[in-house]
Amino acid sequence: MSSPYQNAFFGELEAAFVEALESIDVPSLITSEPGAHEVAADDVFVLLPPHEYAAIEGTAFLDDPIVAARTIGISAEQPHQVFFRRNAEAAAKLGAVLDFSPFAVDAYRRLGIPAQHQPFGYVPSWDHFRVARSLSTEVLYLGNKQPRRLAALAGAADSLVRHRAVLRISDNSEPNVSSSPSFVSGDAKRELLASTRLLVNVHQSDEPYFEWLRFADAVHCGVPVLTEESVASEPFVDGTHYLSFAGDDLARRLDEVLAAPAHLDEVALAAYELLRQQPLDSLLAPLLHAATSLLDAPAPDRLPPAVRTAPLGRDRVDPPASAQWRPPRRVALSRALLGRAA
Repeated sequence: MSSPYQNAFFGELEAAFVEALESIDVPSLITSEPGAHEVAADDVFVLLPPHEYAAIEGTAFLDDPIVAARTIGISAEQPHQVFFRRNAEAAAKLGAVLDFSPFAVDAYRRLGIPAQHQPFGYVPSWDHFRVARSLSTEVLYLGNKQPRRLAALAGAADSLVRHRAVLRISDNSEPNVSSSPSFVSGDAKRELLASTRLLVNVHQSDEPYFEWLRFADAVHCGVPVLTEESVASEPFVDGTHYLSFAGDDLARRLDEVLAAPAHLDEVALAAYELLRQQPLDSLLAPLLHAATSLLDAPAPDRLPPAVRTAPLGRDRVDPPASAQWRPPRRVALSRALLGRAA
């Protein structure tokens, strides 16, 4: 399920999964009009991610247990974030939950939620790798305006200025639906990455969370990544497939790694070659297993319709869940009978 008012990057992820599923002959589709979808007996539904779909289109997919039992949530948030907590609240109602990060999967399990790891891999349509690149940007930062990130960038300001860094600092208080001066997506993002010497990444909190999706985006485009020290990055290895810095050491490491452009090229190539060996379509076992397991639950007669008619912004409010969805007559009747039997 997709909303036309969701973050553009989640739309890119949805398209990547459809591309991978189609390559192994698993039928799939993306719809922004679930209410018009004719539900088949073997349909399984995916919210990527559940918290954002619920914030934009209301909570009907979560509130109806028949629909939720046939729904997989795919999460891509860091454990310290409020968005992660909202995903966890949603995951407790859904049939299954997957996450791209082993670090986040462990956090779900500590909450009693049996999350599974869904690795991310090579997506042919994302590939903008070029052996000989025309570089127009020396250093690039793509990320939100979390205070910890801004503090790290401010601490390295002299080095960033010296290397003519470009900072694209986005506002994640509402969905970034399309490219803007502070946010770039799709092919425009990949062209920018492909013309960049080095991508800098800073964690949003003290958690050593490896930003898998930002890293994968960069690797597809042949740009090496300098990231704050991370865990759970396997099979990618610090020093071979990416570079790292610790604490307030960003400025020194920037100067150091940019002084060795040949090594940067080696790191970028090693990461790209390893990613190519792990196409996403070969890594879909967790998703397929979760989908198969949900087929034991009865299929709903129909799905809750999308209700939003304008982007979610500062001057708008979420549609009230109570105004969105009434279960089909068959489902309502079965609930009434179950309640009477109890």
